[in-house]
This record gives sequence, C-alpha cells and structure tokens, in this order.
Amino acid sequence: SIKLILCLLLLLNVCICEDAKQVRTFEQSDGESGINVRLGEEFALKMKSNPSTGYSWKFLNQEETKDSVEFLRQRFENPSAVLGRPPLIGAGGYTYYHFKAVGVTNEPVSLKFSYARHFSNLLKAPVTSVYKINVN
Repeated sequence: SIKLILCLLLLLNVCICEDAKQVRTFEQSDGESGINVRLGEEFALKMKSNPSTGYSWKFLNQEETKDSVEFLRQRFENPSAVLGRPPLIGAGGYTYYHFKAVGVTNEPVSLKFSYARHFSNLLKAPVTSVYKINVN
C-alpha cells in the first residue's frame, strides 16, 4: 500500500508539472499587429466567448495553415471555476486555442476564426477574428 501511495504521488506530480508548463497566451488584440513565435513553441490564443448563448468560435483554415502552425486543442475556461468556485451557469469566459509552431514562415500566416451559431442558418454574418502569426 505504501508503494501504491508513492506511485500515485509520483503520477500526481507528473500531471501537475505538465499543467504548469508555461504557454504564452495572446489576446485578440495581439493578433491584429502580428504575433512572433519560435519554431517548436507551443502558444495559445485567448478569445472571449459564451457557449451558453449558442455561439462558439470555429477555426476556419486549419488545413491551409498546418505546415506552419499545428492545431493541438481547444478548451473553454469559466472565470469562476478558475477561482475555485462552481462555474456560473450562463456566464461567459474564454476559449483557448492551443497551437505549436512547426514551420518557419517568410510571410505571416493568418489564423482565421468565426464566432457564430454554427448549427443554424442565420442571415446575420458571424463575428470574425484573424491572428497573424510569424514563426522564426
């Protein structure tokens, strides 16, 4: 039983260290002027969102940017949950898109996103956001 406890503590330590890995995070306003990342670097794009309204962010051009910037994952973060409180129902938060720089660029690569109700055919145009990424 002591060996089991030690193994569990070691596993917990590995998980905590992985979560503590520093990833540079960029806001939507950073993307307008251009973001510089290093080859091999993991980075995140942070966007205000509120999935409870039916709207969500969608990464539009993953296929055309994959040689320079690899999409890793996306996650939603409710600010109240970060503070250790139960998530507030209907509250907004942030969607994070995680990427890894996999190819050096001569020109900025534009990562394009839309914020819309993707399940319906609304006449209203979606909100869009573009991040210009330079990999060196």
